[in-house]
Amino acid sequence: MGSIIRLPGITAAAAIGGAALIMAAPAAQAQPAAAALARFSVPRSVAALDTAIGFANTPGGATLQLAGNCTYFITVPAAAGDGLPLISTPISLVGAPHTVLSRNPGAAAFRILDVAAAGTLQLSNVTVRNGQDRKSVV
Repeated sequence: MGSIIRLPGITAAAAIGGAALIMAAPAAQAQPAAAALARFSVPRSVAALDTAIGFANTPGGATLQLAGNCTYFITVPAAAGDGLPLISTPISLVGAPHTVLSRNPGAAAFRILDVAAAGTLQLSNVTVRNGQDRKSVV
């Protein structure tokens, strides 16, 4: 079960080192437009998720497989008002049982996810908590 969210956003970038990502190797031949998105497995850290979204924001987008039984607590926003980097391509966030994206309760208010006009976001098995809507964030 998932939903698609499309909101205009601001440009954001995150350069975070040390995150390990696994990407499925693309087929050697050209892919048709309806081909499956590249797939990344995202370890249990916000830094790894920020990095994965950066990789996924390349032409064609990607599917990001998030860890199960894990809460990605976002303490420091990637950009003013946005907890994670701006989604600017087709991206799917696929969770497992008990996958949560949440603003750390001690952090200042910010949105968890923001999607640019050119991007799309599909969520499957992911709970999003403690974020603010666009009107609430200055």
